[in-house]
Formats: sequence, C-alpha cells, structure tokens
Amino acid sequence: MWFLNCVLLMIGATAAVFGISFFLRNKESTGNIRLYIFSYGICSAIWCISYGLIGLCDNFELCANIRKLAIFSIDLFLVTEVFLVTEMCGIKPRTSKLARIYAIILSIIDFLFYSQTGVDMYIRKSNYTTWKANPDFSLARNIQSAYIGLIWVLLFSLGIVWIIKNQKRRQKRFLTMVFISNFILLFFTLPDTFLPNFGITAIPTSGIGAAACAIVMWYGAIKLNSFDIRMGNIRDTIFDFLEVGIIIFDMNQDVAVVNRYSRQFVGENEDKAYQLYDLFNIDKDEADDFFNKALDDIYSVRLWDKSESKAYSVKMSAARDDFNEPFCFMCVFVDITEEVEAVKKFEIANLAKSRFLAQMSHEIRTPINAVLGMNEMILRESEDKDILEYSENIDSAGNTLLTLINSILDFSKIEDGKMDIIPVKYDTASFINDIVNSVLQRAESKGLAFN
Repeated sequence: MWFLNCVLLMIGATAAVFGISFFLRNKESTGNIRLYIFSYGICSAIWCISYGLIGLCDNFELCANIRKLAIFSIDLFLVTEVFLVTEMCGIKPRTSKLARIYAIILSIIDFLFYSQTGVDMYIRKSNYTTWKANPDFSLARNIQSAYIGLIWVLLFSLGIVWIIKNQKRRQKRFLTMVFISNFILLFFTLPDTFLPNFGITAIPTSGIGAAACAIVMWYGAIKLNSFDIRMGNIRDTIFDFLEVGIIIFDMNQDVAVVNRYSRQFVGENEDKAYQLYDLFNIDKDEADDFFNKALDDIYSVRLWDKSESKAYSVKMSAARDDFNEPFCFMCVFVDITEEVEAVKKFEIANLAKSRFLAQMSHEIRTPINAVLGMNEMILRESEDKDILEYSENIDSAGNTLLTLINSILDFSKIEDGKMDIIPVKYDTASFINDIVNSVLQRAESKGLAFN
C-alpha cells in the first residue's frame, strides 16, 4: 500500500504537468478548452496527491483536512467534465446552462455533506494510513453515492447526444476513449469510495482513474484535434503544407529536421548526415562562412542546386535559447528559378534595346550632319535676309535635334556606367533661343500666343 501511495504522488505530478503545460503553450486557443484541460490536470493532480499524502500521513486530524481538499478537487473535476461535454455536444444554450447549474448544485451539496470530518474513520496499518466508513455518517455516504450516480447519468446522456450529432471519425474515436476512461474512473472509485460502505478498508485508487481521464482529454486536444483550432494542433500540418523548403541544422551543421518540400534534396536516405554543401552547389568553406554569418543575423544568399538547374533564395539564422546561446540553425529557401530566368531575359532585351538605340542614333546623326552642313553653306553664301533668317532657324532646330540624339546615346552610356558629367560654361540666351525656335513654329500653327 505504501508503494501505491508513492505511485499516486507521481501520477498526480504528471497530471499537473500535462494541465499546466497545455495551458501555457496554447495561449492562442479558442473558447474555454484551454481552461478545461488545465482544470482536468490540476483537479486530478490534487485528487491523486491528496490520497497519496493521506496514505503516508500518521496524523489523522491532518488526514481529515487533506481529505477536504481531495473532495473539493473531485467535485470540481466532475463539474469540469459537465462544462466540457455541454460545450461540445451541441445542445441548446439554455439546456447547457441548466445542466451546468444542476451539476454545480449537486457538487455543492456533495461537498457540504461528504467533506465533513468524521465521514471516514482512519486506520494506521504498519507504514500506511487507510480508512473505513463511519456508520454515523451514512447519510453523507448515501448522498455521495447518489451524487456520483446522477452526475454519471448526466455525462452519459450528454455523451450519447455528442455521438449522435457528430459524425467525424476523429470525434467518434475520441468519444470512445472518453467513455472508456470514465468507466475506468468509475471502476477505480470502487475500492476507496464504495467498498468502505461495506466495512472494507479503502484502497486509494480513484485518483488513478481521474488521471486517466485527464490524459485522455489532453490527448484529444493535442493529437486528435477534437476541440478547436490551435497552433499546437496545426503546427506540423503548416510545416509540411508550405511550398517552401525548411531545414533545421544542428550545431555540427548536419541536417536534423526537414519538411516535405525539402525531402527532394535529402531523398529516401534521411539517415545520412547531410550538410549544406551536400544539398546546394557550394563548397565547404563557403558553407562554413554561411553558418558563421547566420550566427549574428538573418543571412541571405542565392544558391543553385547540385545540378545547377534551379536557383534558390536561401535565408538562414541561428535559433537561440533563454541564455542567448545558439542551439540550431533554421534554413528557409524558395525556388526563384523563374525569376532568375526572367531577369536574364530582361537583361538580354535591355541590351538589344541599347544596341538598337545606339545604332539608330548613329544612323540618324549622319543625314542630320549633312543637312546642317548644307545649311551652313546657305548661311555663308546667301545675302537675302529672309533666307538667312530661315536658315538660322534650321541651324538652331537641327542642332537641337542633334542634341536629342546625342542624349539617346548618353542613355546607353549611363546604362553601361560610362557616362561622364563635365562642368562647362554655356550661353543662357542661346539656350533660350534654341527652345523658342523649336516651339514657336508649332505654337503659331495652332493659333497660340507664345510669350
């Protein structure tokens, strides 16, 4: 029996860890599920630990006080079950509220009667403490038996409704586990709750059944996605859903974890110690430099696969623990082959455009120089004032056009990085005159005043 009490303490501690860890790790949980799982874990933990301490304690007055705490945790455990089942089974809000009030009232009545000092008579046997039923408190025991029966009938009825209304296989599997765990709980309450009514010394096993229920609820929330959508139950799905490569390297730079997308690099032989240079077209020294830079910040680089058929944008950063010490490297990579090929095509097209403009500019400049040359002859030889004025305008416009063509050539020089800016003096009046000559004729042809 002493060994059983120690087992109860260990089981209680385990149940508490399950409840607390779920509560802390699932802050994004919707609804009240996070609180219910927490309550399951804590209540079953107090239940187990209390009965375990009673078995190890030789002070009967202290045992009676510990028992009050155990009875409170038992009642709260069953109320938690009612709250959870009413929320999940799909009954009307009014019915759910009535069922919860019913459970709370029954639990208060049970606690007031069954937690009284004297309901159990404690007996010390060698190295452990147990108890028998006190005949003077038969009413309290009868109320407690009726309480368990009524709560169990309520839970069983709600469970049936839950099964009928829910057709999902994972839910049905979970509900089967819930029914089995509750039957286990009912079975384990016999040695320490009902057998003492017949004068048999109690064996504190009911806490084990409570812990079994708590673990089933935790399993339903974590593994079967039975209650709600949380990051905890979709994290692995997201990890494999993304069309992005995710690789976790250990501190020896060996591949530790890969997602589905990354398995194209690892292949079937996942047990092999792959390193970065085994996956991408990169040598060991470059890989070492990559990891060193990732220790300080998120480091990005473009890498090709081993066949040099696909390009990837690769980002890597070190994950650090609470002491700011790195414990692994997170590597994320995206296929950018199409983007790289598009850039190459753009560069080719841009080069062709530049060559075309340069050639066209040279071709156009030749006849313009001929026109300006012939106009220069008119300026030298003509004595007619009107013709000289026309000729000067031709010269100004021709030079402006030549300047524009030279500017097109300058664009080509700019793209090649060969453009030089040379500081020189220019004649402002001549510059303005060139603008006037290039615009005035068009303005007058449209009946516009040009001032």
